[in-house]
Amino acid sequence: MTVIVEAREDFTLEAYRRVSVDGEDVVIGPAALRVIDEARAGFEDLLGSNRGGFIYGVTTRPGVEVGTTIPPEEQRDYALRFRGVGRGFGRDYLDERVVRGIVFARLADFVGGHAKVRPQVAQRVAALLNGPLPRVPLDGQGGAGEILPLMHVMAAVDGDLVEGEGMALLNGSPCATALAADVALHAGHRLSLAEAIFALSIEAYRAPLDAYDEALDDLWGDEAETAVLRHLRGHLSGAVPSGRLAHQAPVSYRILPQILGQAQRAVGAVVRAATAALGSVTENPVYVPADDRYPSGRVLSNGGFHNGAAAPAMDWLTAAGADLALVAQRQVIAMHSPTSGLPHLLSPAGFVGGASWSRRPGRWPRPRCCRPPSTTPRTTSPRPASALTAASAGPPNAWTACSPSWPWSPARHCSSPVVSRPRPWPPCWTASGRCSRRSRPTGRTRERRPDNWLASWAGPP
Repeated sequence: MTVIVEAREDFTLEAYRRVSVDGEDVVIGPAALRVIDEARAGFEDLLGSNRGGFIYGVTTRPGVEVGTTIPPEEQRDYALRFRGVGRGFGRDYLDERVVRGIVFARLADFVGGHAKVRPQVAQRVAALLNGPLPRVPLDGQGGAGEILPLMHVMAAVDGDLVEGEGMALLNGSPCATALAADVALHAGHRLSLAEAIFALSIEAYRAPLDAYDEALDDLWGDEAETAVLRHLRGHLSGAVPSGRLAHQAPVSYRILPQILGQAQRAVGAVVRAATAALGSVTENPVYVPADDRYPSGRVLSNGGFHNGAAAPAMDWLTAAGADLALVAQRQVIAMHSPTSGLPHLLSPAGFVGGASWSRRPGRWPRPRCCRPPSTTPRTTSPRPASALTAASAGPPNAWTACSPSWPWSPARHCSSPVVSRPRPWPPCWTASGRCSRRSRPTGRTRERRPDNWLASWAGPP
């Protein structure tokens, strides 16, 4: 599949998802190519009419050297100086789907002719999505705007550049647009998953359903919180009202609609910021095509390279996520409370038995399996002769693995009858009478004996 773009209205979140997540290519439609070609011709007329006029990054140097004029005969060669090697650094990189999103967002500046580029340059940028993309470091991006990360992405664009095209590749804010769109795509799914998990928590805790009653929809009058109430009631539609707590649930359960509602608003803010940014022209300077008043068009210096909505929206979502994590922590604490009525450690009866774990500073966690062996015979029901023969033929611990006479056996409830026999040495004990699990780790891998079944069942030594 291929995404075809003809105008800025084609740059939607759904199109972004197809390009960044599904990996589809992008083709600039014929109508957009005509607009780009006409805009380039208008810009060249404007530039040719006054080579000494001010056009940022074309007739003057960019940045702090904006007061330095570029002689007309050097302006075309100066465009090539925008080709360079990215200067980001660090061990971490943007996910490739985000880099694909950056390229897609960059094309939104091209399709309306506002970037001053030729059609072939726009097509070469779109062709970056046909193969592997450069890696963009997360660190070291401390320059103005997004020039430094865009240098990594656009370094792969082949061919020469002419006046105005170098600045068109590196200026603007497609990186912020891609990051906001990526967050917007995933945040909604994660919030839906959080709502389902909290509904499971409500049911597990047997919390009263009053805090999610339909009557609260009108009483609160908040659109986001009302949506959350509907979602929670949908998940709890099969819940039985009886048999729940006789008193009100802890605060962490009763404020769920408010906390999840705040997260809903944060997700909505990110979606709105991403949607607006995807269809925006962020070039600086931006070319406004010709009209009746300006036959050759105009070039305007502006602040489009700064996306003022993306970062605050993502920060809001981060804070909402931290609130959800705190509520989840409080609910886990409530579930482990002795007054919750839930099983100890939330485990079914008999689940925690053979190997309970303790932790001592500087030592590996180990099971409390190390009692001194007993020499007192235990009287049990007799075992058939065939079973006795098989047991005596194998290693000693093969017999104890199915012996209820040893209380640490995972097969303690094995139905096979056994004979009267003293409790054996635990398999982790050595001939010197010490537990091999008590020694500090040496960095070497201890060879396990074939009959050391407890080591493979209970966890790492």
